[in-house]
Amino acid sequence: MDGLAENVLNAIEAGGNMDASWIANKRAEYGRESRSEVLRWVCLSLDSKNIEIAATAIGVSVDDLRATGRVLQKT
Repeated sequence: MDGLAENVLNAIEAGGNMDASWIANKRAEYGRESRSEVLRWVCLSLDSKNIEIAATAIGVSVDDLRATGRVLQKT
C-alpha cells in the first residue's frame, strides 16, 4: 500500500471517525492504486472532518489539499 494511503487511513482510523468496515474497504480499494489516485481520493472525496485528519497526518494544511484538489479537477 502506498505510504500516503497508509498514513491517511491510519489517522482516520485512530480518529474514530469511520467504522472498521469503511477503513478495510478503503485499504483494499486504495492498496493497489498509484499515489496520484490516492491523492485524488484524499483531495476530492473525503469529508471536511477527514480531510482535516488527512492534512495533519501528512503534514500539510487543509488549504494545500483543497488547492491540490482544484488542480486535479482540471485533469
